[in-house]
Amino acid sequence: MHLGKRGHVVEAEKVFTSCQEYKKPSVMEFNVMIKAYGINKKFDKACQLFDSMEKHDVVPDKCSFSSLIQILASAELPHLAVIYVRKNAGSRIEMVGFNVRPDVIVFGVLINAFADIGSVKQALRYVDGMEEAGIPMNSVIYKSLIKLYTKVGYLKETEETFKKLQSIERLGRLDKAIRIAQKMRKLGLMTDLLSYNHVLSLYASDGRFKEAVRTFKEMMESSLQPNDSTFKSLGVLLMKCGVPEQAIGEMELTRKMNAQSGLKSWVSTLCSVVSVDNYEVDGKINAFAWDRKGFYV
Repeated sequence: MHLGKRGHVVEAEKVFTSCQEYKKPSVMEFNVMIKAYGINKKFDKACQLFDSMEKHDVVPDKCSFSSLIQILASAELPHLAVIYVRKNAGSRIEMVGFNVRPDVIVFGVLINAFADIGSVKQALRYVDGMEEAGIPMNSVIYKSLIKLYTKVGYLKETEETFKKLQSIERLGRLDKAIRIAQKMRKLGLMTDLLSYNHVLSLYASDGRFKEAVRTFKEMMESSLQPNDSTFKSLGVLLMKCGVPEQAIGEMELTRKMNAQSGLKSWVSTLCSVVSVDNYEVDGKINAFAWDRKGFYV
């Protein structure tokens, strides 16, 4: 059925008809043919073929529903697409009575389609449906809502949604950066002060207290001397824990007057505020401690 994927609908129809004469077509063959009709803008035939699956004792799968809904929505026929998405008992959305739940792609397609025609009520219906189904919003859907609110002149809603979009994109970038940092640590590539400071800054800005302090400890264990950038991140961390800005400023002043005494003050504050003087990492209990040489574990 590669012909169907390439949009050669006449040839694909012949092959599909031939298959029906010798055996019952599989759900995959139905799906490919539905996509072929969609590519060639034969929307009625796509719907008819989908509806005929039950007659052939073929149960539509998630791909069947997603394909048809995307085809109809992209053809500016969202209300026809909605026929294939019903409200069931308890306000749970199911597709045409089958136990196939819409996923984020299906919801996104429908929300975007209704955004294109300026239908706030219908778009928000599916936003509510996502919430009921426990599916988190993503940047694509937020952008569709911004387009919708802009189209209908809802300034306040546009601004609120834009803030949510900025937040989710920031978190996405942060999570990606943290995954890279974790991989670097695992591969033993975090060997210089700049790398440690980048990772420390990521953890501090996201409020990941134990990870930030563990990174700081590793830095010290590697005999790397913390610099202004290091303590700036630690300051962010402590402020998130409720330490007053004035107290942080006093510690920085102490550090600049006496590096060793200032460092000890920072470590002491971290231990007391972030509660990392006795916590578990990789199944082992670790603690901050000091000897005459300074900082060790």
